[in-house]
Amino acid sequence: MDMKLLGLSMCCPCITFGANAELLGEDWMLYCLFCILPGPMCYFGPYIRNKIRRTFEIEASDQDDVLAYLLCPCLAIIQETQQLKSAGMKPGGDALNRG
Repeated sequence: MDMKLLGLSMCCPCITFGANAELLGEDWMLYCLFCILPGPMCYFGPYIRNKIRRTFEIEASDQDDVLAYLLCPCLAIIQETQQLKSAGMKPGGDALNRG
């Protein structure tokens, strides 16, 4: 487990969420703001998760994506970041990938 990613995502999930969205072609700042507000996050969190699943052909359901964000959004964001990193992508550029 990447302890730096865990700490950042638990304390400031909006930064990690925005970085993940940016790698998928979305606007970093907009998704960072969505993460701060609980209403939009219930929609856009599962949207990004679904986009990652489609990109990497991961089987799951839309209900699973919604449940992940309702029950523990920070851990869902961490899981998504780990998936992007394992595919060779670097969420957040240098900010999330130092040391």
